[in-house]
Amino acid sequence: MKKAHNKKTASLRSVLPEKLVSYVGQVDSIEHPPQGTAFQVCILSSPHGRFILKQTDSPSMVNALIKECQILTALQHYAPFVAQPLGDAETDHGHAFLFTCIEGDPLHVALNHSSADERHHLIQHYAQSLRRVHGWAPDLSQPTDWLTQTLQWVGTNIQAKSRGACVAGTNSRFDGEDAQQLLAKLQAHRPSLSNDLVFCHGDYCLPNVIIQNAQVMGIIDWSLGGYADRRFDLATALFSMRLSLPDSDYLTTFLQAYGYSEPLETLEFFEALHALTCAFWQ
Repeated sequence: MKKAHNKKTASLRSVLPEKLVSYVGQVDSIEHPPQGTAFQVCILSSPHGRFILKQTDSPSMVNALIKECQILTALQHYAPFVAQPLGDAETDHGHAFLFTCIEGDPLHVALNHSSADERHHLIQHYAQSLRRVHGWAPDLSQPTDWLTQTLQWVGTNIQAKSRGACVAGTNSRFDGEDAQQLLAKLQAHRPSLSNDLVFCHGDYCLPNVIIQNAQVMGIIDWSLGGYADRRFDLATALFSMRLSLPDSDYLTTFLQAYGYSEPLETLEFFEALHALTCAFWQ
């Protein structure tokens, strides 16, 4: 028995920095859920509970992981709707972040197993949860002009690419457009817009909303969280819905449940901005 315990401890330490081992204790199982390529993610189960370990060895993503830890720390007043951060640590090749697990299925998975009526019900909860987040007021710094600063950031990233670079890989209607020309359109439209600053998720898509028993249990992946224009979160949500739900009635359900009464066209600027940020993230 002792030999088996030592083997499990050794296995744990192969994936978990020594600084974080005490939170988890003896690990019973390690799962590797399907994730994007930005981080390496595993679920650790032990008598103490279930935990998420997120790691990266990319310098740019290390900063994102550290920011996620900071955001979750600032959001602890809103737990358990957000995970509880337990600790982060440097590793031999990068950084690791340990936090509690929110149980359930990603919303896009739940939608795949639902009827049309159930989907509308879930989309209503999707919208209401975003409205809930937008009502939070964590003690974090706020930009003076988010719209201008974001356009400048995107412009710098586009300039770093080859001349004539196009939007690509976003799975949106903007793929194939000349990035400089699209940016110029947004810059020309910028003076007609005022910032509508609230606390935002930053990547409010279906996979980041966790569902259990047809209820939203929580929201994950907070590395892009912070104060921003609420319409960017709305545009991100619509983009994600268009990928999974071809019926535009779901978009109407979402906007009505959120309480957004402006025409859908008022979000086109932010949908284009979302496409540019996805295409020219680095």
